[in-house]
Amino acid sequence: MTTFKPCDELRRYLEAQGALSITELRSRVGAKQDTQIRHWRDGVRRPKPKTAVAIEQVTLGQVPRHVWYPDEWKDIWPEYEPTPPKSLQAAETQGEPGHA
Repeated sequence: MTTFKPCDELRRYLEAQGALSITELRSRVGAKQDTQIRHWRDGVRRPKPKTAVAIEQVTLGQVPRHVWYPDEWKDIWPEYEPTPPKSLQAAETQGEPGHA
């Protein structure tokens, strides 16, 4: 079985004030169980590319898609250019939906 490195970005996001809970994140990205989110966080598995994009969008860029596919992301998303994520607080003050 392939092992992946733990996703520090997801761990930091989940621990941040104003972040979605594991259950809320699961629901918004279409995962079936909270365990999937924990597996992604802990490096047991990684999300499919489509789900990685959803995670990036739902976390307001705090967990960018390329962290899941460090060697393949340019082939998967040739149009994608990584950008620094906004802080959760900055996103909230700009009125981005989904985070309280």
